[in-house]
Amino acid sequence: AHGHVEAVCAAMARLGLGSLIASRQCRERNLVCAMVAARLLAPDTKLATTRWWHSTTLAEEFKVKGADEDDLYAAMDWLLERQVNYGLLTDRRGCPVAISVYEGNTCDAKTLMPQVEKLKKDFGIETLVLVGDRGMISQKAIGEIREKDHVAWITALKTGQIRGLMEGGQLQLSLFDEKNLFELSHPDFPGERLIACRNPELAKLRNHKRQ
Repeated sequence: AHGHVEAVCAAMARLGLGSLIASRQCRERNLVCAMVAARLLAPDTKLATTRWWHSTTLAEEFKVKGADEDDLYAAMDWLLERQVNYGLLTDRRGCPVAISVYEGNTCDAKTLMPQVEKLKKDFGIETLVLVGDRGMISQKAIGEIREKDHVAWITALKTGQIRGLMEGGQLQLSLFDEKNLFELSHPDFPGERLIACRNPELAKLRNHKRQ
């Protein structure tokens, strides 16, 4: 399969992406560019990516045929010295409407609140709900969100928090016998709605991984 790879390669070449990452071609730059292309075409883990791209011409185009996941992690370490993070806001169609630039070692959680401020001040959005994973909407971020008027959030609890609910008896697997979704409350999460869901297919997958 080549057509989709060629389309992405052509776009990256027109943008001069390689020279933005490093002024001279090297294996690390090739690996990074290959990862960018793979993320656009088939987002997945680094291990899965090194398996997937051999079903296309991508590995050949970027001269990374023999690379494995360890090579990709090494390239990411190399990239940290050159990396810049971009905070991109888009409309519902995915069209960019604003962009912010951060240092490369800035974690996602630290970029969240500045974007909230931008939405409220620059775009005049008074009421909004943030939806993000537990890495993006951290407990510290939740504390800051609570101080904002008309800002709510939806995220996931961390493993330790879930374990605490189970050890305290508020969350029991027997509750899932008849329904796979229910709501609960807990004093550790005042004013929050906790929704518990059991996904049997995910349980099978994780059990398989443990085995």
